[in-house]
Amino acid sequence: MTATRHRRPWQGMAAVSGGLVSIVCFVMLHLLMADIVDPLQQPVSSYALTSPGTGLFGLGTMSMAVSCVLLAVAGLGVPGQNRARAMLAATSVMLTLVVVFRTDTGDTVSSIAGQIHRYAAGAAFVLVVLAAASMCRELTGTTGDRRWGVWMWGLTGLSVATLLLTGLNTFLPELAGGGDWRGLPQRALLLNQTLIVIVMGLVARRRTRVAPSPVTWPRPRLESAVEATGGNRKVLSA
Repeated sequence: MTATRHRRPWQGMAAVSGGLVSIVCFVMLHLLMADIVDPLQQPVSSYALTSPGTGLFGLGTMSMAVSCVLLAVAGLGVPGQNRARAMLAATSVMLTLVVVFRTDTGDTVSSIAGQIHRYAAGAAFVLVVLAAASMCRELTGTTGDRRWGVWMWGLTGLSVATLLLTGLNTFLPELAGGGDWRGLPQRALLLNQTLIVIVMGLVARRRTRVAPSPVTWPRPRLESAVEATGGNRKVLSA
């Protein structure tokens, strides 16, 4: 058996690029709208309510959605990947709903659009965590991919922690004064999950496979016997 590198799909690198575009968009949101949105108290969705956040928020979110679609279509390069691919496909749908339905202004969410936005965002966060968790065991158990498995385990653990904090601060804002700093874990969660998608893209691009060695079939005995007989005749005739 010989290890050879397969043709690197362009979707893996495109997914990485989409994740990087998303990070750049949200960094720009924080810089350009620092005097409008309080990153400590207000959620990331607040950037989408006014310009220039309307365009940048949509671009950053849809970049992530496209990255998830590309990985779902091209595959992740690990055994047992179908479950993660299905979750990434569902994540892209949820992120699209986040862009189409905006949140409400103010501290409370009461409109139908705002509720769809909130729960679609929550579903996207959970789906990415589950997709990452399903890849952790496959990566750490495969020769040559252990370093990616370490990265995925670390990012998955951070995602679980920040996701729990985000949920508690959203639905129980009075607990430990979480409503006053609910923006921090949500931003950490967003960055962490973007890094998860980037790592998935790198894994999908650099994954190797084992190709079987060429098989040499033995020559038929009948053919060998005929050749041997012919050789004996030549010796006798000489």
